[in-house]
Amino acid sequence: MRKKVLIQVGFWLAIFVINLAFSHENRHSAYDTLFEIISMLFYATVFYLNTLFLFPKYYENSKFKYLLASVVVIFLTFLMLHIVNKRMFGHHSRHHRDWLELFFMFRQLLWLAFIYLIGTVYAIQHMLNQQIIRNKQVMEEKLKTELQLLKAQIDPH
Repeated sequence: MRKKVLIQVGFWLAIFVINLAFSHENRHSAYDTLFEIISMLFYATVFYLNTLFLFPKYYENSKFKYLLASVVVIFLTFLMLHIVNKRMFGHHSRHHRDWLELFFMFRQLLWLAFIYLIGTVYAIQHMLNQQIIRNKQVMEEKLKTELQLLKAQIDPH
């Protein structure tokens, strides 16, 4: 359990550092840092919403519903993040003149999709590990039952 927590803390720190390194025009003002922290909260919300709620509820039952819910969650989170950026940091808005600045404008959408994908891979891996554990338990129960049957045949009394 502690190992999982340390891996997740390391993951979020790495995402934060990478995100901050590619912040707007590589200026690391207090506003940029605050916005990156807010972005990280949105990213973490999307990640854990996916891995703890959407994936377990929809993935095995209906992959179409899961895909639809995924697109809606990513889009709505991107929209909320964009609104937060405009409302809180509106005085930092820049005119998007070239393709690089346009890329930076949509980098939150790319990060959201990337982190959502990582969450899906994590959830699939967790699901497969749980299936392996269940299969082992079923096999052990089966072997115990067979052993009891064989013992009953050898010594019926």
